[in-house]
Amino acid sequence: MNFLVVDDNRLLNRFLTSYLRWKGHHAASLADPSKVEAWLDENPCEAVILDIGMPKIDGIELISIIRAKYPNLPIVMFTAIF
Repeated sequence: MNFLVVDDNRLLNRFLTSYLRWKGHHAASLADPSKVEAWLDENPCEAVILDIGMPKIDGIELISIIRAKYPNLPIVMFTAIF
């Protein structure tokens, strides 16, 4: 599968992307949620994994942006509390 991981926490972003690749998937990552829409327009993706709490655009708002153009794209949300 082709995944896009979106998280402003670079450590978690790198971990999730590396894990997906290790499991045999293709995975790209973005730390800036404002770049997701343009990235999806240019790249095929089968699922998006995104953080709920991000600056500029939070995960809830980002879902609305993604759903407007890609209503059937699966989205998995997560958050980490430290």
